[in-house]
Amino acid sequence: MSTPRKVDETDIHAYLDGELPPERAADVTAHVNANPEIAERLGAYRRNDEQLRTRFDSVLEEPIPERLRVRRRGMPALARYAAAVCWLYPSFIFFNFLILTETLFTFLLVAFVLLVVLLVQTPRPAFAIACGIALGLGALTRSILWPLPLILCPLLAVLIRAPLGRRVALPLLVLAGYAAVVAPWAVRNTRLQGVVTIVDTMGGMNLRMGNYEYTPDDRMWDAVALNGEKSWVHGLSRDFAGQTVTEGQKEKWAQRKALEYMRANPGITLRRALIKFADFWGLEREFAAGVQNGFYAPPAWLQVFGSVAIVLAYVIVIAAGAAGIWLAAPGDWRSV
Repeated sequence: MSTPRKVDETDIHAYLDGELPPERAADVTAHVNANPEIAERLGAYRRNDEQLRTRFDSVLEEPIPERLRVRRRGMPALARYAAAVCWLYPSFIFFNFLILTETLFTFLLVAFVLLVVLLVQTPRPAFAIACGIALGLGALTRSILWPLPLILCPLLAVLIRAPLGRRVALPLLVLAGYAAVVAPWAVRNTRLQGVVTIVDTMGGMNLRMGNYEYTPDDRMWDAVALNGEKSWVHGLSRDFAGQTVTEGQKEKWAQRKALEYMRANPGITLRRALIKFADFWGLEREFAAGVQNGFYAPPAWLQVFGSVAIVLAYVIVIAAGAAGIWLAAPGDWRSV
């Protein structure tokens, strides 16, 4: 038979509060009965608790003083004003006479995400239309968003908890709001460029600069600086001899050439994709560059572990943030 664990002060307080399991409570009861000084101290604790309850329990039923209520209302308002000052700080909005699209895009993207969450939580046509409009405006600011409705609308049909007709209608309203913003611009671009151009003509050009014979592995974004036969546009004048080429036609040509190169060189394409992924997480690249340049010399295992850990930390933080928006959304969005 095992010897009961020694009763200490923590057990005494847990016993007094009724928080011990039955077996442990029986041990403490036996210990108290066998030790008069412990029983006396336990009685003093009980009397102290009764005095506290008698004196202060009624306070728990009192309303919150008005001065504290005013302060609670004032602090969130102050936080919103401070956020507005930061958001509307001139240097964050424009440079000279140009609007900084990074700030505008961030605002539109956050508004779009918020509207998506509201639409899923409270399926209303107004949220659906506003969601589509915000996405359309964001796509005009950064064209990487323009294909998103192809994924978003079917996903919304699955996520929205409503009758089937409403689950179909609301994603269609999102698409309608998006089309109302993007379609006029896409029609204008297509007529001007002579080829289908939804938002801009940069997609194919960026793809080509990152995927051709002379793409610099260490600075892939710097392919635009290469000239002559190493230029990413080399061969364009030959393929369009005697023709006037629009930016849209150049973009489609660059896209076609890039895809041809990628299909012909899958190994190089995969290696460059890994480099681009590492470049995207700039901190990891800076850590590796610091090691290579001798700024610090950690053990080899720490070099590898540090690089991988930094990349995974970014991914986990972003995934956790996105999950938090969906799974733990605040009841009052003004507190965000």
